Amino acid sequence: MKKRLLVRKRQPLKVVVDGIKDQDKKVALLEYWLDRLRYQMVVDHKAELEPFVEHYKAMEEEASAKMEEFGQKIVALRRKLRSGEIGNKQYQEQLTPLKRDRKAVSTALLQYESRTLDSIFPETIITVEEVERYLDEECEWNRKRLFF
Repeated sequence: MKKRLLVRKRQPLKVVVDGIKDQDKKVALLEYWLDRLRYQMVVDHKAELEPFVEHYKAMEEEASAKMEEFGQKIVALRRKLRSGEIGNKQYQEQLTPLKRDRKAVSTALLQYESRTLDSIFPETIITVEEVERYLDEECEWNRKRLFF
């Protein structure tokens, strides 16, 4: 007896999605394809993104160290205020530049991230975390098997 092979005809994604009755399955299918599309976009720009991610990680470590330093300075300043070593006016005068510098460090990191990713992916919102996930490990959609 001959076995028949069932071959599925390729259909546009919209037709497939419209044919699914269960809303959760529709959402899962669309998320699967969106994830796959984003993965392919990252792979296509891998040469540009790998140096960006390395530089971003270095900047992030540096920013984290600076934020920790600012936090320690603020705590020390607060202790001086509570002990009566300095007055409220001096406290505010010394605190303002620390807060300004702390905000500048975090803003610089965010600006670098958005500026670079916007230049590579002008029409797509993607984060550094997503880029790292797609570059570092085998992506989740590659292991998934969806049955609808």
